[in-house]
Amino acid sequence: MKTFGARQQARRVAEWPAMTGPIILKVAVPVPLPGLFDYLPPKGVSDQRLQPGCRLHVPFGRKRLVGVLVSRAEHSHLSRGRLKSAEALLDDAPVLQETVLELLLWAADYYQHPVGEVIGAALPHLLRAGRGARERIERIFVTEQGRAQDLPALQRRAPRQAAMLERLLAASDGLTRDALSRCEGDWRGAWRSLTAKGLCEGREVKPAVAVSRPPPESAGPRLTVAQEQAVDEISAGLGRFCAFLLDGVTGSGKTEVYM
Repeated sequence: MKTFGARQQARRVAEWPAMTGPIILKVAVPVPLPGLFDYLPPKGVSDQRLQPGCRLHVPFGRKRLVGVLVSRAEHSHLSRGRLKSAEALLDDAPVLQETVLELLLWAADYYQHPVGEVIGAALPHLLRAGRGARERIERIFVTEQGRAQDLPALQRRAPRQAAMLERLLAASDGLTRDALSRCEGDWRGAWRSLTAKGLCEGREVKPAVAVSRPPPESAGPRLTVAQEQAVDEISAGLGRFCAFLLDGVTGSGKTEVYM
């Protein structure tokens, strides 16, 4: 394991060259230390799956931490014999997009803060803890055999099973166990019996994601002469790094200039 400076890494994320030899992974680890750390790839993981922005379980001292792959190289400052292997690849696709990763690397360099802590702070708590980026939930579905079942006959033999099967038939996208628990009586016994008979089955599915819509655009208030002057001066600096100090008393409209 070896630290590797984060400076200039933002420019290298997009440059993901094909490696001719064994690769070294440059990983951002959430510790208060500067730079990236070198690891060997996890055993059994192909090079193509190791993409920037993916998370890895890595050994760090006596701990096991969640790091983010930033780049890769063919050489390390340490001999390969002294490098530890990452333990596991946690993602099939990057959890941080290339542009976001570049921004975080720039911020770590500009503010002189440990890059691993900057990138770690950008991840939601569950991702920092190593949980799956795309959680799945189990839903219970009726099988083809269950759809062909004689419901009235089942009603005479096992009314509780028939009631549950009827409820499942009415749910085209299946039901969770929580929904089944609202059935009266011993729903677990009925569910187990239906499963044993091959009339229903559990499947892991992705949870539905609510699609947020951007708010409708509306024209802002008319700017004052002083606000227009400030906006013009700031706009003239777009495209290059500039710093501005917007001075004004409370209620003078500084926020509107910022917006």
